[in-house]
Amino acid sequence: MRTLRGFLFVLFLGCVSINAQRNYKQEIAILNTVDSLLADSAKWKKQDKYHYCDNSKGTYTLSCALIEAHDIKGLNPKKGKKLNWSIRKTIWQYRHKLYLHPITYFNTDKRNSFQDVKAIINLTKERLKELDGN
Repeated sequence: MRTLRGFLFVLFLGCVSINAQRNYKQEIAILNTVDSLLADSAKWKKQDKYHYCDNSKGTYTLSCALIEAHDIKGLNPKKGKKLNWSIRKTIWQYRHKLYLHPITYFNTDKRNSFQDVKAIINLTKERLKELDGN
């Protein structure tokens, strides 16, 4: 019970501080780049056993596409925590399932298809546009 309370407290703190000083337009631009990297199902890599991004073949998992999009935009992927929280929240609402590592495990879940990954990207973009006021 103590661990669950600690997890919920950390989750609460993350949600409270997540909207402070956000650049929604930049996050939407990153998601647009992810969307273009995953333009069709041939570019999507479903299985990623080792969570290592080897993009030399032009295929990407959702998490590797996020890292690559940050690199393309000249940004540090470690600074993308707010965007990652938005994607995690969309995954939780979309699938109603808590994954240990939501972005990675959603990508490799047998029930999810390429259309599900695209839906997560588009739903997150819509949510960020609403938060931005556009």
